[in-house]
Amino acid sequence: MPQKVLEGKRAVVTGASSGMGAAFAMKFASEGASIWAAGGSDAEGLRRTIEGCAKHGVRAGGEGYSLARSQDAARLVRDGAEFLGGLDILVNCAGTRNFKPIAEVEDEEIELLFQVNAKAAYIASREAARIMVPQRSGKILMLGSDAGEHGTANFSLYSCTKAVMHNLTKCLAIGSAWPVTRSSPRTAGTRSPSASSGTWRTWRRRRFSWCPRKTNS
Repeated sequence: MPQKVLEGKRAVVTGASSGMGAAFAMKFASEGASIWAAGGSDAEGLRRTIEGCAKHGVRAGGEGYSLARSQDAARLVRDGAEFLGGLDILVNCAGTRNFKPIAEVEDEEIELLFQVNAKAAYIASREAARIMVPQRSGKILMLGSDAGEHGTANFSLYSCTKAVMHNLTKCLAIGSAWPVTRSSPRTAGTRSPSASSGTWRTWRRRRFSWCPRKTNS
């Protein structure tokens, strides 16, 4: 039997209670990666994700976190690395939205979106880098949006937070201290990597030409 693509790898996935985060966790598990699923308030969804990962015969666990609290972003990476015995992959998939006209956006909504979409991704990436840099290996995957690349009516708050994530991605891609790293925001038209291999291949083929890739020989 051929070795699975992610055999022996250890991955922390945020936003893993549902949607794309859950799909990433289960697909990575099917390819041999052990999983720490970082969910939110949907405990039942997180349980299903963990059980779905474990069915592939990998080590799987997880916990619910509130990424409105920045300290939880750091804790989820540390918890995952402790559970998994290390860290090879971080998927920053957690996020929230706001599609109001700028005049209607409240201070609390600004704080929430920047905490979850921008600050949490930055802090989680920092914690992952503190593990990956000394071992000179690792991958960080960002799930962004085309809204972070151009203006859209009533998307001002959401777009700003995704622009932060995109620029963080570029900085990680060109400034990492290990030999090869790639961080790719999700762009318009890409599809969630569901359990079907066809959908996964469609997603995987997408190119992120604006995001630099650094390779040191």
